[in-house]
Amino acid sequence: MGSVRVLAGRGTLFLDFRYEGERCREYTALADTPANRKRLQKALQAIELEIATGTFDYEQRFPGSRRAAHPVAAAAASATVSNAAPEVAPLAAATPAFRTFANDWLTNHSVEWRRSHVRVLRSTIDGHLEEETGPNRHEQTGAGIGRFEKTAFSG
Repeated sequence: MGSVRVLAGRGTLFLDFRYEGERCREYTALADTPANRKRLQKALQAIELEIATGTFDYEQRFPGSRRAAHPVAAAAASATVSNAAPEVAPLAAATPAFRTFANDWLTNHSVEWRRSHVRVLRSTIDGHLEEETGPNRHEQTGAGIGRFEKTAFSG
């Protein structure tokens, strides 16, 4: 179980959790306030859920981290694709469905925004963007977004 901790010298918060048997610490510039602790706790819960389900991507979650470039993490990521069956390996690099991408994007960025803004974005995704992706939403990619942009932003 991870924790949100304070860097004593600076008074800023950092995440402390375990991934692939190693202790990981990711530092932030956020001051130690109740609101920031709550935001980071929410992010930590999402990270732990991703780790538990096997969908955690260190480099995607913490792009500037030294650990993202760590050989163990890079080897694990490449092994996942290379050990897949030959017909499955190309699918790993395919573009995700819109719904999957939108949910991942919103989850990853929701800690940066107010709850009211997250509700507005969720409403926009559910009520407008997904309508344009057609009835088979789970099979669609970003093609429907182009149609939405043309209709929404045309003169």
